[in-house]
Amino acid sequence: MGWYAAVGLCFGLAYLTRPEGLTYFAMLGLFMVVWHLARRTFWRPATIARLALAVIVCLAVMSPYVIYLHNATGHWTLSGKVGLILDIAPAYLAHDQVAHDLAVSRLDSTGLEPMWFSPERFNKSLSQYVLANPAGFFYQVRQNMAETWLALFHQTLFSPWIVALAAVGIFVRPWTRRRWQDESVLWAALLPLASFWVFFVIDRFLIGALPLGLLWAAAGLAHLTNWAAGSVHALFRGAKSSAAALAIRLAAAFPLAITVAFCLSLGLGQLEQGLAQMAWSHKAAGQWLATISNPDDIIMTRSAEVGLYADRQSITSPNATWAELLVYARAHNAHYLAVDDWEVTRLRPQFSFLLDPAAAPAEVEYLRSFSDGNTTLVYRLR
Repeated sequence: MGWYAAVGLCFGLAYLTRPEGLTYFAMLGLFMVVWHLARRTFWRPATIARLALAVIVCLAVMSPYVIYLHNATGHWTLSGKVGLILDIAPAYLAHDQVAHDLAVSRLDSTGLEPMWFSPERFNKSLSQYVLANPAGFFYQVRQNMAETWLALFHQTLFSPWIVALAAVGIFVRPWTRRRWQDESVLWAALLPLASFWVFFVIDRFLIGALPLGLLWAAAGLAHLTNWAAGSVHALFRGAKSSAAALAIRLAAAFPLAITVAFCLSLGLGQLEQGLAQMAWSHKAAGQWLATISNPDDIIMTRSAEVGLYADRQSITSPNATWAELLVYARAHNAHYLAVDDWEVTRLRPQFSFLLDPAAAPAEVEYLRSFSDGNTTLVYRLR
């Protein structure tokens, strides 16, 4: 009973971390039912009681957030993201950052909140979305299936070396009935990833596949280690020298050393690429604002790191007209506005006049610019 209660606890915590945790609980709960049915133990009172206990504990752990969502939205729902995610999905499928910014940063009907923070984000349901355009929905699912392949094997999750090791781990041993029983839970744990096909797929959503793939990659690495050590041992058959023993040990360590070196080089490459893309001018602007602003001043910016490094409260700047932005800023008592050149040229060209301090409207006062690959400009709101 304790183990089944732990199952409910862990999957309840997984749901509180991300709503997709519930998909894993449903899939692996079904797996547990099939497992007991295959062993003809499902209809035992003890089995039913244990499975019921796992469900009850999971629901109990989930309940605070589910009740909160009901109080916030006025209806029962398991996720507070579905409505807005449905607006974001077409933008992700088209790889259109402009459409994505408009979906999350446009103002709601009150003009006082961006959609990302507005209660109106809950107004759209998945069933309404599908029924409104079934053909478009199934096209979206098909596109997401293709995106899954790209996200898993052509971005940052599974490098070719890890895929090769996992292939060895999967196919080097025959798939006996015992092995299917031992590893079937791993295959079942991959199935919940298909839930993302309903919305959109990006690599960080598929991180749940990584531990499973690494288990098979580790099995492949173990096989290569034994193969290398066995091959060298065969070459030195009958030799009792210390050199032969050292050669066998080095051969056994070689596959692991190559794997570690490859993964480190890949990780460092990703780190270097990420650092090159970071807008350091946001950090500089925030640190400077910390020296000239009051502790209770509010900064309006699309880049949260400006407020973070300023150690000041920040509000997100909306994708709206200039007049709407001013109304929004006054309603939230914003004191400063920070924008960068990529934002106002690529995402919000209606604000491109802010790039020229001499052409800035009377409602703002230019203070300073910071450049490091991109340029961040800071204005005071009059």
